[in-house]
Amino acid sequence: MKIMYTQADGSVAIIHGAPKENIERDLGVKLTEKEYKDRVRLTVPNDAINPREIDPKDIPDDREFRGAWVDKTIEPVVDIDLIKAKEIKLELIRQQRVKLFDKADGEFMRALETGAEAELIAAKEKKAMLRNLTEGLKALDVKDIAELKGVDIETYLK
Repeated sequence: MKIMYTQADGSVAIIHGAPKENIERDLGVKLTEKEYKDRVRLTVPNDAINPREIDPKDIPDDREFRGAWVDKTIEPVVDIDLIKAKEIKLELIRQQRVKLFDKADGEFMRALETGAEAELIAAKEKKAMLRNLTEGLKALDVKDIAELKGVDIETYLK
C-alpha cells in the first residue's frame, strides 16, 4: 500500500507501507485488509495535506524530477510541475557546464600565455557560448515532461 500526501512546503511525499505479511509477522497476528491499511495510515504525519492511497502505477518511474512532484488534481496521481521541472533541468545543465568552463578556462590561459591569437579568439568564443548555453532551455515552452527529459547539455552544444 502506498499513500501520497502534500507536505507543508508543497512537495509530494509517498509512504511505502511495509508488506502486510511483515507487519503480521512482527505483530504475531493476522490482519484484515482494512486493519492493514489502517496501520499504514497511522504512519502519515499529522501535518500531511490531502493524504490518500495511490496506485504504484500513478507514481513516476524515475526520480529525475522528484523535486517537481505535486498533487494538483482530484485523482490520486503524482503530477509534475513543469516550471519546477524545467528549473531542475536548468540546474543540472549548469552543473555539467562547470566542467566545460574549466576546460575552456585552461585553453584560454594557454592561448594567453603563448600569445596564440587564433586560439585565444576560439577560447573566448567557446566561453561566451558556454555562458549562453542555458538560454535555449530557458526559452523553451515545455508542454510535457517527455519533452524535457529529451533535453540534455548536448542539445545546446551543437
